[in-house]
Amino acid sequence: MCIRYDRYKGWIKTLPKKRKSKNTVEHWILPESIGGTDAKDNKVWMTHEDHITAHKKLVQCFKSPKRDKMVIALNEVLN
Repeated sequence: MCIRYDRYKGWIKTLPKKRKSKNTVEHWILPESIGGTDAKDNKVWMTHEDHITAHKKLVQCFKSPKRDKMVIALNEVLN
């Protein structure tokens, strides 16, 4: 991981706390596809707009092959 991952995690902490609702989506802070766990402290609820931003930030945090997985995940979020 790079320094941008620390910035990404810091950005996540600045977001207002959200709860599960029709206007939120669950986001894995460190995605399972690249080694994240299903632990409660690795998940947050966020707005769809913040979810897109989170995935854009994750693309910048990694080099391939993890970056390739994050690009796929971003495309899924956008569609």
